[in-house]
Amino acid sequence: MSLIITPKTLSGSVKIPPSKSMAHRMLICAGLSEGNSTIKNIALSDDVKATIGALEKMGRIIKIKASKCEISGILSFDGRQIDCKESGSTLRFLIPIISALGGGELIGEVRLGERPLTVYKDIFKSQGMTLKEGFPLKISGKLKSGEFIVKGNISSQFISGLMFAAPLMEGDTRIILSTKLQSKGYVHMTIQAMAAYGIKVKTIKEDKEFLIEKNQLYKAKNTIVEGDWSQAGFWLLAGVKSEDGILIEGLSKKTYQGDIKIVEIVKNMGGNISFSRKGLLIKNSSLNKTNVDISQVPDLAPVVAGLMAVSGKKCILRGCERLRIKESDRVESIVNTLIKLGSNATVKGNSIIIKGMPKGGSIKTFKDHRIAMMAAALAPHCDTKVNIDDETVVNKSYPAFWDDYKNLGGRYV
Repeated sequence: MSLIITPKTLSGSVKIPPSKSMAHRMLICAGLSEGNSTIKNIALSDDVKATIGALEKMGRIIKIKASKCEISGILSFDGRQIDCKESGSTLRFLIPIISALGGGELIGEVRLGERPLTVYKDIFKSQGMTLKEGFPLKISGKLKSGEFIVKGNISSQFISGLMFAAPLMEGDTRIILSTKLQSKGYVHMTIQAMAAYGIKVKTIKEDKEFLIEKNQLYKAKNTIVEGDWSQAGFWLLAGVKSEDGILIEGLSKKTYQGDIKIVEIVKNMGGNISFSRKGLLIKNSSLNKTNVDISQVPDLAPVVAGLMAVSGKKCILRGCERLRIKESDRVESIVNTLIKLGSNATVKGNSIIIKGMPKGGSIKTFKDHRIAMMAAALAPHCDTKVNIDDETVVNKSYPAFWDDYKNLGGRYV
C-alpha cells in the first residue's frame, strides 16, 4: 500500500520507541531463565513478535499488557518448527541455542533465508553436525562447548548467538575473534543483557576473546528496555530542517548502543544538536561535508546517507560491505532512493559517494523498514511530494512511526 508525503517541516516532541536490539536480547535471556520475568517498555514490532513467538514454541508463556511483557512457564523444547519471520536477530540468535538444546527446525521469509550462515555451518561441521542454508533450516545433533574461532568482521549476531547458547552447554565456552571486532556495541549489549540475567561473560582480551564459564544458569529478572538510538536518527535527519526543532525523548546517554554515534556524526557535520533534561534537541542546521566509516554502526547508514544528501555537498559513506546482507541490499536501496529523490549517488567499491539535495519523487522500499523511514525523514527537505510504495514495512521495527510522524506535523495520504 503506497503513501504520499507532502513536504512539510516537522517540529515538536517524540517519545522514541524501545530498543529493538535490546528487547531481543532481554527476551532471549528471560526465555532461557528459570522462573518468571517481566520486561517493561517493549514495543511489539514484527521482529520482536518473531522472538516472542519462538520462545512460546520453546515452552514459555508470554503475556503482553500494554508495553509490559510477562514471561512464565518452563523452558521445554521438543524440536518443533519455529518461524523467524523476517527477523535476522531471531534467526541468528536461535540457531546455536536450538542446537545446544538438541536440534530443531527454523523457517522464515525468503530474504531471511538468503542471508549467509557460513559461521555456523563451519562450527557445526567441525562438530560433525550439518546446517544447510535456506528454509526449512534443519538442525540435528547437539552443539558442544569448547573454543569457537570466528571472524570479528562478520555480523555480531553470530558472536551474540554463541554467547547466548554457552550456558546451555556443559563445559567452558571460549569465543576467539580472528579479526578486529566490528559492531562491537551490539556484542557489549549482549554481555550487558546476559549479566542482568545472571550470566557473566569474561573479556580475556579486550574485544578479542570472551569466556563463559560452565555451571552458570540464567536467572529470572525484571528489566526495562531503553530507547532506540537507531530509530532516533531518522528524527535527527528530519529535524535539521526544523526552525522550532524536534525534541527526542526516552534516550539514554549511558548506553552500550553503538548507534549513539549519530550524535557525534551530526555534531561533526555542524548540526545544531544538544542534550537537556527533557531529551535530545535537533534544530535547523547548515551541514558540512563529511566522510564517515559506517562499518561499526551499519544500521545508521540510511540516516547518515540522508544527512549527506541534505548537506548539499560531496560526501563519502565508507565501510558499506555488510549493508548488502540486510533486509535489502542496502547499498543499492540507499543509492536508488537518493537518485529517485533527485540527489546524486554512486557506488565505488565499498563506499557510496553522495552529492546533491533531494527534490522529491517516487521510491521503492525494497521491503526494507529503514529505507521507508529514510525517505519519510527526507521529505521535509524536498520541493515536491515523496511517494513511498509500501509504508507498512516500518512495522518490522517501529510500528508507531507514521503516528509519530503525523504528531510532529507530517502530512501524508
